[in-house]
Amino acid sequence: MNIRWPAWIVTTLAVSGCVTYSPAAIDSASVAAHQLVHDLGDASVCSELRRLARDRECVGATPDRLYLFAAAVAFNPAVKAADAVVRTAEAEARAARTYPGPVLTLSAEYANDPATTSPWLYGVAGDLPLDFGQRRNGRTRQADAKLALARFDRLEALWTLRMALRKAETDSINAAGERLIFADLSAIRERQLASAGRKLSEGEISRREVDRFRAEASNDVLRRLDAERRSSEALAALAGAIGVPAAQFDNRTLDWSDYAAPTRIAETQLDALAEAALGGRPQVFRAMVAYDQTEASLRTAIAEQFPALSISAGYTWERGLVKLPASVGLALPPADLNQAAIRVAEASRAEAGTHVEEAVHKVLADIDAARASYRTAWGALGTIRSTILVTAHALAQQADREIDAGTIDRVDWASAQAALAQAKLDELAAIGQVRATESQLEDALRAPLSGPEQALGLKQIVTETGR
Repeated sequence: MNIRWPAWIVTTLAVSGCVTYSPAAIDSASVAAHQLVHDLGDASVCSELRRLARDRECVGATPDRLYLFAAAVAFNPAVKAADAVVRTAEAEARAARTYPGPVLTLSAEYANDPATTSPWLYGVAGDLPLDFGQRRNGRTRQADAKLALARFDRLEALWTLRMALRKAETDSINAAGERLIFADLSAIRERQLASAGRKLSEGEISRREVDRFRAEASNDVLRRLDAERRSSEALAALAGAIGVPAAQFDNRTLDWSDYAAPTRIAETQLDALAEAALGGRPQVFRAMVAYDQTEASLRTAIAEQFPALSISAGYTWERGLVKLPASVGLALPPADLNQAAIRVAEASRAEAGTHVEEAVHKVLADIDAARASYRTAWGALGTIRSTILVTAHALAQQADREIDAGTIDRVDWASAQAALAQAKLDELAAIGQVRATESQLEDALRAPLSGPEQALGLKQIVTETGR
């Protein structure tokens, strides 16, 4: 009797269902070359933009903040890496729900007994673990927690990317505004020095006064060069955050039309956002996920104080006699009925609970600090606009009238105009501080407070950009 056919059938079925290995080599040089050809005007950017806002016009020459965000989603490798982590976690969650395969045992025995019709004994047995109850629940809950964390990390990657873009845009626009003011100030200084030179030759002012004007002009030149440096660095940072070469911004102008006219967020609105902010902060979410994982570990530890069951069944051909053995296996718990492991799991859960409390406290403190900085920045901007800038404008206008009337010379007129330019620089710095504290507050609340993203909502952005 030929009894080898079960092994052939099992082998054939196993091989037919296997996945074959496919090599996927990667070369850093080719990756770098691919990133260098990224273009802000690429069709993939418009595709991402339409995914975010279907009615938004795709204009790459003057990109606004949403356009730049869409470009970053299309090109930034950190977003692609976060998407890949989510796909891996999804695969692991599916794998955690896969039932373990049976253990198949093939046996053969030879006995040199002349009294038997055949000296051979053949057998096949299968051992099937019973995967159910708290063991399975604990495993799947841990996999689900890991998946939730991966999805949240993708959300964090998008948020971090948005904040990096916002900072680079703020720095670039601020530096560009300073360059314009310094260009006007440079022309004023030239007229002041020319007039001071004539007065020096006529003996009306001292050399010391002329040197002071020259020092002020030189200092303005240094400040203008510093503004140009910061502008270049900001554009390079913006290009790096998006994932395109810096040359992509050589002929493009950023569109942030209301940058110099920020809108103050009402305290009542901030109160509502603060109440909803806890779940969106990474330290709170990760602490909650860690707590859920300790809950799953405790469930598993409690389940392991009971024996693990398995069922075995087989087929044996013993020298012409067919046998069908069956058995139930018990994997017994440790001698202490797993009490030590349970105590460890309980202590871990209690520790995780304290970390949740710590994270919540930290988030609330961050929100309070950000709100205080935001109020201070708005107070400084209000003071500059209501007093310093108003006074500087009044003095500059008075100087215009007086020089037309011939009651002051060009030197005094230039001093008044230079004071106005300095007041404008102070206003621009205050606006930049308001925008910076607005970013700090957004980061604390995990909610956009301005810009086109505010209408969409970050959750929609994550959903629309998720792969």
